[in-house]
Amino acid sequence: MNSIFINGAHVALGENTFNVYDMLHIVRSELEKLNQLNSFKKYQIPLSSSGLSSLQKLATSLASDDGNTEKHTARVDVSRGAKNIVTFVNNIEKDVQYRHWSKKLTVLLQPAWQIHQIRRNLYTVVVTPDILTYDGALLVYQFDMLMSQQYPIRVGYVPVCDTTATGTGTGIVVDSDDKNALEEKLATASDICSLFAIIRDKYSNAAAGNFLSKLAEGTLQRSQQKQQLQDMLDTSNANAAAGKQPSGEYGATHEEEVISIQRMIDGMSGLTIKELPTVYATVVSEYVSEHGSKEIKVEESLPNAIREAIPKLPATNSGYRQEARNILKETDKGLVEYINEFHKNVTTYLYNRGLQTNTYSMNGIVEKSLDLQRNFMQILAREQQMMTRWYQEEAITDKTKSLFTQILSLNKAYPRYHPLLEQTGGNVEYVNVHKSKAWDIINDVTNYMYSASHSDVTYFATTLLSIPPSKAGFQALQSALMWLQQQAIVTDDTNTHRVGQRFGYYFATRDDMMSCFDDSSKNENTCPASAASAVAYYQAASIIAAYHRATSMAKTENISDFIQLTEIASSATTTNNSADIVVSLVDILPTLKSFDSLSIEDKNEILSSGGKLLKGGQSTGSDSLFSGLRKLNEINR
Repeated sequence: MNSIFINGAHVALGENTFNVYDMLHIVRSELEKLNQLNSFKKYQIPLSSSGLSSLQKLATSLASDDGNTEKHTARVDVSRGAKNIVTFVNNIEKDVQYRHWSKKLTVLLQPAWQIHQIRRNLYTVVVTPDILTYDGALLVYQFDMLMSQQYPIRVGYVPVCDTTATGTGTGIVVDSDDKNALEEKLATASDICSLFAIIRDKYSNAAAGNFLSKLAEGTLQRSQQKQQLQDMLDTSNANAAAGKQPSGEYGATHEEEVISIQRMIDGMSGLTIKELPTVYATVVSEYVSEHGSKEIKVEESLPNAIREAIPKLPATNSGYRQEARNILKETDKGLVEYINEFHKNVTTYLYNRGLQTNTYSMNGIVEKSLDLQRNFMQILAREQQMMTRWYQEEAITDKTKSLFTQILSLNKAYPRYHPLLEQTGGNVEYVNVHKSKAWDIINDVTNYMYSASHSDVTYFATTLLSIPPSKAGFQALQSALMWLQQQAIVTDDTNTHRVGQRFGYYFATRDDMMSCFDDSSKNENTCPASAASAVAYYQAASIIAAYHRATSMAKTENISDFIQLTEIASSATTTNNSADIVVSLVDILPTLKSFDSLSIEDKNEILSSGGKLLKGGQSTGSDSLFSGLRKLNEINR
């Protein structure tokens, strides 16, 4: 009774263990089998006895698939180093609004037509927003909505605290006696973090979360208003092109209308510093009014820096606004040190975990998509399915103290995030190169490229590539540089998207080429016969390495220029003469902008690495041929 059969697979609807996601998994599995079988019919593939055997194995494999989707999902241990860094704005296990929920994990075994409301921290989200950007504000707003709708998620924020401003302003005048002291300077992520830290430590985590929510609402409203004005501007231009007269609301002529609308767009530059004290005061007033004096932290429990630097002000809106101004003025040494320590700890945590701006993680699964309705809900559903199975297997129980820690442990979470984890489904291995005996050598010979200016980003992830001087090696280097170039593309509407990618490469020398770099080698027979076709690639490596060192020192390195060089090195033909790669490189170097900015000495040193090859001709054992390579080999050793 109360059963469904899906292609013969029995699903009992009346059982307590019924789970709608298990049923969906059966449907998905059946579709996979049909797709595999249809491929034979579509392409009319004749099946031999061995083919039938393979098909049977395939069917067996598909049928035995247990649906462990989490084993293909990479997780990051965001709990490591999270104490006093991640600000959890709610706690499913302790907050009063969840008191009517059951604490028993047996609820997981009940029919799952939706996400079960269990009073345990089963689903932990960590968000890293830059609240002054549209993406960051949208993330905070959406998670705020989910919490208000009683979704059983614990949400923690790690606000980005770097000092890169989201715009420019007219400056700030610090004078507590002047009501107009804070002029029209745009707020920065650093300003937000300073106020966030004090609200959290003086009042509560929930109040700090509400502070971000208020700022998010303002950012989204400004973005919406700006888009409406932009739509009006586009309509005005379209009407002018069609010969239609302006409405007259913003000007008598088309030119006046455009100027008027554009002036309004330019005036919506962003959140100013003088607006922050008002938001701060609103949040604190609401918190104090709702919770009363009993919930406010007593003076003795506050950190010394806060207690000594912020005088006790009247518990009024004006008093809280003055409190915010005192924080932003940064005149008290103790308070400045306290705030700087918070900024440093947050930035260090983000760097160590490899977490990028305006992303979030669900139980360690890092997600960049802002479409929570689609992506987040799918992750949440899969997590509940996983929790149900683990409870059945007693991997988690009602006695498990920290479900979050247990989940990360069971999934063998990685210590930090890297983009490669998404492409491999987590099938990679991290190696701590800093503890390797060869690290000092590798670090010395590695050339680094960055996705953006040093002043604009925090480098969350470093990718190292060992390049053999060969056609395939230069092709790999070119692909890596093109990937890095893509990472620098700005994706948000504020032009402040900080990517955080650093790419390093070094050239690996073949053991059988060592004798070719030996100063004592006067006989060309000391170089192996197989080295003749490899000489040009090694010489090209020497040129590119010398060029990178010079442009890096001059701070003129350009990814596009290096892509051109690697394209030549990977596409040129090698012969016994082995000179055409170097000829092409020497010809292209003077046309590069970054090369033109170098000193005469640097230019000569780079060109000499390739020029000597031309003089050496086919004398593969001569000093002139390998003079540039010896330097490279000495470094690589």
